[in-house]
Amino acid sequence: MRPTAAPVLLATLLAATTLTACGSGSGSDPDTVKVSFKQSTDNSVRVMDTYLGEMKKQFEKANPGKKVELVPIKAPDSEYYTKLQQMLRSPKTAPDLVYEDTFLINSDITSGYLKPLDPYLDKWPDWDRFIDTAKAAAKAQDG
Repeated sequence: MRPTAAPVLLATLLAATTLTACGSGSGSDPDTVKVSFKQSTDNSVRVMDTYLGEMKKQFEKANPGKKVELVPIKAPDSEYYTKLQQMLRSPKTAPDLVYEDTFLINSDITSGYLKPLDPYLDKWPDWDRFIDTAKAAAKAQDG
């Protein structure tokens, strides 16, 4: 996540999904946060679109001059993760935040794709509301 992006969006998004910050910015506008997520292949299922769309509105209203760019990837799980891995390989295509299942986090940290979120979580009071198993699932092997 770029330093210009407010941690409020990160905290809000973490409340609903497992998101991780990419190691480097996408190289685009420093006032824009790119968020990649898996969009359902079933057009009638819009849960993530609706939720993230509302978070985008709230964030932009609370942070004038800052923008959120939602980057939906409409694909079955295996294709989503393949596309995501391709995006993460380059700072020009890597999103700032990404929805990712916990089984991929450690390999993406090892590959240098992800940035630790500890400084943000340490300041986020709602992190204490998560159960320990959820916290452990999102923790890297090195703690």
